[in-house]
Amino acid sequence: MEQILPYLLAFFGGVFGAAIGGATSFILFGLMGIIGIGLIVATGSDVFLNSVALSPIIGPHVAFAGGVAAAAYMGKLSREGKLQTETGEVIEFAGSNIFAPLHSFGNTTSLVIGGVFGVIGFAILDILDNVIALKADNIAIVVVVTNIIARLAFGDGQLLSDLPKEVNKVGLITNNLLFNILWSFSLSIVMAGIIDVIQIPLFGFVLGAFFLVFIAAGVNVPMIHHVALIAGMAMQVFGNIWLAGLLGVISMILCEAIGVTFNANAKSHIDPPAAAITILSLILLNFF
Repeated sequence: MEQILPYLLAFFGGVFGAAIGGATSFILFGLMGIIGIGLIVATGSDVFLNSVALSPIIGPHVAFAGGVAAAAYMGKLSREGKLQTETGEVIEFAGSNIFAPLHSFGNTTSLVIGGVFGVIGFAILDILDNVIALKADNIAIVVVVTNIIARLAFGDGQLLSDLPKEVNKVGLITNNLLFNILWSFSLSIVMAGIIDVIQIPLFGFVLGAFFLVFIAAGVNVPMIHHVALIAGMAMQVFGNIWLAGLLGVISMILCEAIGVTFNANAKSHIDPPAAAITILSLILLNFF
């Protein structure tokens, strides 16, 4: 029973993520993560961080993965005209909308799909951590893999962005590039300084996760968790604040490129920050 229980919890965690929305579950994870890291700094105990924030209920590999997959499924229902009001009117819903709480639709199947993807996410993380022992941000890998599975299952088989040929993709990536370099480098320098003191790179990630609460509230702020985490990792690997700043900027640019390639006008969400973290954590933790 002890071996089965985490998978049962992961199912319910995926249902929970679908019900409240994948992004909302990630914000909740960020809040719990901040509390957990605060307790590590104050007491030295990582029990809350590992047992609550990274649990099979709230962890992004479960709740966020489930919420993204369930949203993709609801988007497919909407495109097929099967998502309707009680009066028979078709409800328009974008499968890439990871902020929407699917509880509002009362669709049982969407919650079940969230639960199934929660289990898939938990199983993949278990394999990466305990079987392969891969040196990387394995939670980020799980998020990307489950997002791709959901895209292939519910995105009408289309993996890449559905952009017209005449659209300049490079232009989309480099738009406001100097501005983006400035803010991401500045954030990376500050975060590297903090991580040099507390020696917990995850702090930037959980802080950035909670930071999404401002985006949910309609405030036009950037996503920062991928920049902050990679800058913190780089600081621990190199011990050089300027290299940490550079790696944070690279994470920002990589995230933008992945977003244009996979998410522009797409039918579901493949998380660009998680993809950037996956690539750069693999490089930082295996080649330096």
